[in-house]
Amino acid sequence: MNDLQKKDTSEILTIRYMSTLFPSFVTPFLEGYHSRYARLKLDLMCSPIETIITDLTSHTIDAGFVSVNTTLDRSMSHLKFTPVLKSRMVLGCSKENALLKKEVITPEDLQSQIFCLYNEAFQDMLFERLQFLCGPLRMVMRVDDVWAMHEAITRLNAVCLGRQALGMLSRDNLMNDICQIEIGHLIDDNTTLGWLSNPAYELSDIKKKLLREITEDIKKNAESH
Repeated sequence: MNDLQKKDTSEILTIRYMSTLFPSFVTPFLEGYHSRYARLKLDLMCSPIETIITDLTSHTIDAGFVSVNTTLDRSMSHLKFTPVLKSRMVLGCSKENALLKKEVITPEDLQSQIFCLYNEAFQDMLFERLQFLCGPLRMVMRVDDVWAMHEAITRLNAVCLGRQALGMLSRDNLMNDICQIEIGHLIDDNTTLGWLSNPAYELSDIKKKLLREITEDIKKNAESH
């Protein structure tokens, strides 16, 4: 039997992540490929949390790296959430935005702003909470791309809702010039990043090993910032 006829016995680890690709998702696999993971394939893709929950329920994927808030817990009660990092939601803006001159942001301050949101359910919920507190707010764009968000902030002087940890650990340095403003006095800004999995399906030892290495790398990079 020649090489082309040999059966492919490799396993595929399918990971879906929300919003941002961390280098930690890839680096442990690349560094350990020849010594530990030569028989493993890595399948990574960005997906909204609703899709991640659906795919985990049907066992279409192995794991999802998500950001959760207590409001979303009911939709994933049949799944297992393993926390990795605590984070906070912040308001992102350009260095020229007048909000930076304020000691404390008020609902009236937000009424003067235009918003650009990432296309995800959690952002929609937070935006609704802000509108309940502040009254109608103006949203000008919804995007899935960091570059598009950066353009809206710098060219339109828009503000965005973002997670501190995602910006800190992202492979993309594009948002490094964007300032962060705390909003915990207005809404519950707590969020937790971690793994979502289906306890009904047991992963192989090699898949669990790589997930542990990815987790360790995420924590190590978070501690270095």
